Amino acid sequence: MKNRFYRIAIVAFLLATSNVYSNQNDLNENIAGRWVTVTGLGNLSSGKDVAKRSALLAAYRKAVNEGGSVEITEFSQLRNFKDVVDIVTKKSRGVIKSYTVENEGIDVKDSDYYQVTIKALVVDKTDVSADDSEELRQFVTMIGSPRILIVVGEQEVNNNDWSKSPSQNTVEEVIASQFNQVGFQVATSADLIGKKGVDSQTINLARQGISVYAEKLGKIAKADLVVTGLAEYQLSAMNGGTDVSAKLGVAGLSAKVFIPGVGRVLHISNSSQRYMSVQAGLDNSAKAKSISQAAKIVGEDLRKAVPDILAKETRDIQITIKKIDYAKAQSIVEYIKGLEGVDDIELVNWNKGDGAEYKVKNAFTGPREQDYAKLITSKFKNIKVESLNSYSLVFSL
Repeated sequence: MKNRFYRIAIVAFLLATSNVYSNQNDLNENIAGRWVTVTGLGNLSSGKDVAKRSALLAAYRKAVNEGGSVEITEFSQLRNFKDVVDIVTKKSRGVIKSYTVENEGIDVKDSDYYQVTIKALVVDKTDVSADDSEELRQFVTMIGSPRILIVVGEQEVNNNDWSKSPSQNTVEEVIASQFNQVGFQVATSADLIGKKGVDSQTINLARQGISVYAEKLGKIAKADLVVTGLAEYQLSAMNGGTDVSAKLGVAGLSAKVFIPGVGRVLHISNSSQRYMSVQAGLDNSAKAKSISQAAKIVGEDLRKAVPDILAKETRDIQITIKKIDYAKAQSIVEYIKGLEGVDDIELVNWNKGDGAEYKVKNAFTGPREQDYAKLITSKFKNIKVESLNSYSLVFSL
């Protein structure tokens, strides 16, 4: 793998702004830290966007090294994002609180590389919030702030009369807030209303946890990940022999997160919560509180579990090229292996009639599907894009 020490990449949208976390002038003056200016490089083999992300992470790592007073080998060949997370959040004494991009562009000394220079404030970890939100946010932004679609339903036990309105519900709002806190791009059912191919029946079926419908919505939303499931609640009267009336709400929520297009379930989370209301509007209060409590617990579990799982995995992409001969199929393997942000590529299947099927083990911030479409059609003439979806591409000759 060429130039592997510049291999790791960081979030694309961070590069669209010169100020990511906060402006230097807005920082708390009481935070003790050290300002450092460093430059990172990224190979341009996969295009400018990937190179910019790679260069930014290289600079980010250098800043933590210099400002956090830890030993991070300049040319350590990090293999996955778990290593990066360990470096910037666990093994170092410091974390980056804020940074600005001072300069970026093609390296004047070597036109094969893109360089990014940042000025970063590295602070001691004791000055960072005690919860894990800061560390999770750093990791999530490093892997490109994946887009996550949340389609989770609410239903009274033994009542199949689903609401005809596909508007956002309590459980979706609560889970969405958990993912928003740590930097994911979040969409819910409400964001899909009016989009082509979306109707209330599809939303309601997806909200029941039926994967085929949730996957369909995930593709329409261009989501990297989908959370789907069902919250079931039951209300019962409680008076305990007194004149005080009350309602007990019991809610059980089961939700799973999976990758659309691949269908692989990453994590399943469950919670059951009870809430008693003795106030006006007893039914709605008992229902809403029990559901929101269950959703908060599930949301907190998912927001921690998903980054941890992604830290250990690659973003695998399936590429199919129809009616390609074996020799050319092998040459594509060699070409993709040399791209920035690619861990490996496997020629899964080839036959004379159907062509070639590849599995690309791709970094979460390596080339995206649209990048591969551009790279392959530019490099190999007469190959055209037939379809492009999240995690899959089909080409034809």
